[in-house]
Amino acid sequence: GSEEQLTPVLDALIDFRSSVRDKARAKDVGGVLQECDAFRDDALPPLGIRLEDKTGGKSVWKLADPAELMKEREQKKLEEER
Repeated sequence: GSEEQLTPVLDALIDFRSSVRDKARAKDVGGVLQECDAFRDDALPPLGIRLEDKTGGKSVWKLADPAELMKEREQKKLEEER
């Protein structure tokens, strides 16, 4: 059902919110931005959600195959390590 589909997404959102709140309380702006990047790059791809940052601060989401997103993530990490 819909609860089964939403549970992993909502769990990821709760974890993200908790992390961001901790960083914000510590006035760690860089940490908040890192948490946002980690949410986009690490939490959402296994759930089949691609979050793309656009100019002007907007972002868009798209549903995609989780395996494909994970493969893209691994390729991106390999390129960054070069």
